[in-house]
Amino acid sequence: ERKEAVLSNRLNEAKKKEANKSNTAGRLELDNEELRANLESTKAELESTSKAKAKLEGTMEKLKTKAVERVKQAETALKEERELNEERKKKMKVFVETKAEELREAKESAVDMQKELQETRSSLTASREREESIQKDLE
Repeated sequence: ERKEAVLSNRLNEAKKKEANKSNTAGRLELDNEELRANLESTKAELESTSKAKAKLEGTMEKLKTKAVERVKQAETALKEERELNEERKKKMKVFVETKAEELREAKESAVDMQKELQETRSSLTASREREESIQKDLE
């Protein structure tokens, strides 16, 4: 009977060990499945993030290209505007010089006409005086 009790105890201990091993294996399998699920989720997230990064980099490159193009356009427009301004300045300078010359000529012409008018008045006054003198002599 003692042998039976010892054997029964050993059997019970072996069953307990087996149950513990079975429980541990079950827990480890659940942990393993959970870790695999986390790994898959992390891989999917990594892939998604990588795609988003690539897309963002592509977008940034396009924006950079557009920005560079716009800067070039702005520089070209500025250069053209400066050239137009220089051309306008030259034309305005020529216009002002022409008008100044016309004004000088008009002043000279006015002075000449004043002289001519003065000479004509003097001549008329002299003629009138001669005529009056002749009229007096005739009377």
